[in-house]
Amino acid sequence: MKIRTDGSFPLYENLKKMDYKKENSFPPFSTLDRQITALEKKLSALHTLQQLTERTDSQWDIDDNYRDALLDYTEELDKLYDIAFLIIRKVSVVTDEEPRDAIKWVKKNEPLKFERMNGAIRKEHEWIRLVANLKKHDDCRVGFINMETETGKIIYGFFFGLIIDGYFSPIAEVHKPYMNNQTAYSYNRFVNQTVSFIFKVLDKLNKTLFSNCKPSNLFQQPCSSLLKIINILSSIENVFYPDEYSNKFVSCQKTKNGYIIEPINLKYTDKYISTGHIHMLCNQGYKGYTIPYHKLIC
Repeated sequence: MKIRTDGSFPLYENLKKMDYKKENSFPPFSTLDRQITALEKKLSALHTLQQLTERTDSQWDIDDNYRDALLDYTEELDKLYDIAFLIIRKVSVVTDEEPRDAIKWVKKNEPLKFERMNGAIRKEHEWIRLVANLKKHDDCRVGFINMETETGKIIYGFFFGLIIDGYFSPIAEVHKPYMNNQTAYSYNRFVNQTVSFIFKVLDKLNKTLFSNCKPSNLFQQPCSSLLKIINILSSIENVFYPDEYSNKFVSCQKTKNGYIIEPINLKYTDKYISTGHIHMLCNQGYKGYTIPYHKLIC
């Protein structure tokens, strides 16, 4: 996917130039613009907390601010999935009753477009919805774990946890096992994977709706919020926890005219050698807590 220097991109332009005149409905362009802005604000708030963590070399989660920032941002990612289908319904020529559930409507009235869109992003969306649903549970907390690499880099990370059998432990449905270990998310991986999801939704939605349409002038519709998301992505190093290198990552390459966003594979080259663990006392169970990657650390 290509992004111009002003943040404009094909889907943005294609939606903007549509002659949209449906009653009682916001134009699809404004719906998309609002959601990108919401995503940028939530990611920026989370990134500010992470910068505080790195600047002070300790985790701060007073009043669960870090947890709430994570869940608020993920909730907006989950909404992006729903909004993609809402936009498909808005631009559809099918005339039928428009129920509130846009996903069900598209599945019924535009089955080919549903399969194209859902098939392309379903896998990435599954874990996002799982994490977003944690917001409904007041007992969900965030624990922290850091690793130092052989070259001296600190990888900051976190895990969503619950009290399980008396221990504060990572939620197994969210943090998949690795070599019989509980795992966590590095902040680097979390940002990279979530931003990758954003661009994949934008790219696939454009191809689903406008496969044979090329924008006339990508410079006409700037999107500053998308540029801010790119700036945060560009500030993240490609250094992750051991299990995370099996994933594909999104690469952002700057060119004379803008940015090229594409998925890449990375080799695990900078191994961790130690770990530090700072845990908020109020998060402990009465038996204490369990640490992700315990068997690798010991």
